[in-house]
Amino acid sequence: MAKQDTRKLWKDLLSDSRLYSEQQKWQLALKHAKQAWRIAKTFDKSEEKYETLLRVAQCSFDAGNSVLARKTIQDILSFMSSEDPEEKNAQVAAKCAELYLDMGLLNEARTILNERVFMCANTLKATVDALSLFGRIFLAEKEPNKALVYFKQAAHTAESMNLKENQIEEMWAMSLSYILIGNYVEGIQVLEDSYAKAQEYNLNLHAAASLAHLGQAYSDLGNLGLAGKYLYEALELSDELTPDTRVYVLERMFPKPDRSKMIYTNMITTADKYIKSSSKTGNNRILILHLRQKIIALNGLGRYEEVQEAFAEIVDLIGSSFDLHWPLLGSLMSELAIALYGLNRPENGKRAAEIAERLQNINSDSRLTKQRKNTRYQAISQEILNFIEYLETNRVNVFCIRGRVINFEKRSISGAGIDPPNILTRFEKTLLQYLIAHQGKVCEPIDVAASVYEGARNHPERNWRAKLKPHMSKIRKKLGDVDCSIIIPVRNKGWRLADD
Repeated sequence: MAKQDTRKLWKDLLSDSRLYSEQQKWQLALKHAKQAWRIAKTFDKSEEKYETLLRVAQCSFDAGNSVLARKTIQDILSFMSSEDPEEKNAQVAAKCAELYLDMGLLNEARTILNERVFMCANTLKATVDALSLFGRIFLAEKEPNKALVYFKQAAHTAESMNLKENQIEEMWAMSLSYILIGNYVEGIQVLEDSYAKAQEYNLNLHAAASLAHLGQAYSDLGNLGLAGKYLYEALELSDELTPDTRVYVLERMFPKPDRSKMIYTNMITTADKYIKSSSKTGNNRILILHLRQKIIALNGLGRYEEVQEAFAEIVDLIGSSFDLHWPLLGSLMSELAIALYGLNRPENGKRAAEIAERLQNINSDSRLTKQRKNTRYQAISQEILNFIEYLETNRVNVFCIRGRVINFEKRSISGAGIDPPNILTRFEKTLLQYLIAHQGKVCEPIDVAASVYEGARNHPERNWRAKLKPHMSKIRKKLGDVDCSIIIPVRNKGWRLADD
């Protein structure tokens, strides 16, 4: 076969392999990649060999053959020669590290980056790739704080090298790290900066993706108005480009950021830190934004009583300047509605949801002038103040279950033959209030502990079940719950307050 025909066959085989990968036909993709390698190993140029072997490694991993994928990566690294350009070696090594990272082999990825990429200090493009991969490694290890450091360095290096697309992509990674830490304020700011940069550089694809990421972040925070605005703008912008770009943007609309307990807990920790510093400086605007972040996280963790307290604090901070915070109040009333439903107060929850809907309708009505909007907002302001005052003065002070009457004001339990009433300690009262707020749901020991011990969530290694068990036994005794039918122990999980 002529040399030109051989090279054409090699290119066709690689092209077919990529096509089969797009169709998720992994075995066929691997078969064609292997056939391409049989041809490529006869070539003189190392670039063609590297390209083919990287394809074989990727297809092996996709097809579930991790043994072949690892062997192929080792072959690539062994083929590297000091005669090859340093930058090329570094770029190939970075791709090998990325494959190891995708396979979950974090230590192997870290070793390649340290030994084969960072040693090429004069190849800044490879350095950007390496910094970015180090960030991804730390994200995989659930250390977003460390990941953030590397993503920042990668973005700064990319900017200094005028690598515009890389710079914006590293800014997305920075934003994700901030969100995983729990700092949505900084995360959204970085996304807004990435959108501004994409517009400055005339990168429409990246601008659309930045808008889509912003839409995700606001949707995650419960601000559906801004989420819809950004996602709509992303789709509008992507319509001007290719169909593939539209898919690219849409794919970023649907995945939600991880809503695990770790993120919610970090959101609360971060918010508390900023709330403390903002209280000292008297910066009410920042204070309100972080209180809102805390409310969203508290709802996510089911700590509904604390949501009501934080909301009342926000209303106090806003004071008479309601007109400056109407959009914020609309989303906050939605969060309050969620909390009230969670506290088994459906009538109050419905009322909060109705107020939120009215605020959002006023805000989105383009036919209204600014003056008419303010008039309608002012009509609702007193209603909100009255509603919050009502909630504060009508918290559940008496609770009945299985014939027992629990009076939290007096800290007493009576009924069902309990005479004289049994008196709860303040500690027992708080524990029981937490169980009541989550009636019917399994309450994990660390969540219960967090309601009575400050900083409990910072010590997940402690045996909170064993620490709380004696207190639960005392509460059961005072309730006359001899058969554990009121406070029900759930094996290896925690406790559940029975439905009445």
